[in-house]
Amino acid sequence: MTERKNILHYPNPDLVVLKENRPKWNQPETRRHGFHNFYRLPRYNLSLRAANILHLEMDINENIGSRADVKRMTNNEFFSGMAVIKGQDLIFETYAKRFSCDTPTFGHVCDETYCKFNYRRSHFQRRIRS
Repeated sequence: MTERKNILHYPNPDLVVLKENRPKWNQPETRRHGFHNFYRLPRYNLSLRAANILHLEMDINENIGSRADVKRMTNNEFFSGMAVIKGQDLIFETYAKRFSCDTPTFGHVCDETYCKFNYRRSHFQRRIRS
């Protein structure tokens, strides 16, 4: 019988837990890359998908993209993508040059928080204007 050699291996540097008990991909200096490329990082992972898909109609409002606040956000180097949905209408969408609507990205809790904040803020501003 031949002698078995040990298989050489080393820890995946993106998944090694570092400071604040977080892996490298979720450290402040590498988090952006980590979230944008998370689907490539772990060899094994659990992915959950919604059972239903929201049906959207296209009703694009070009005026949204020309707003100063939207331009400021979408021209930011950290911008990835933006979709504005009203009811079941997609009224605006845009992506950074390095992304498209087909680029997989990793959703994060801040997305939901940001959406709620913007919804509440716009709802509050509408009430003030009325």
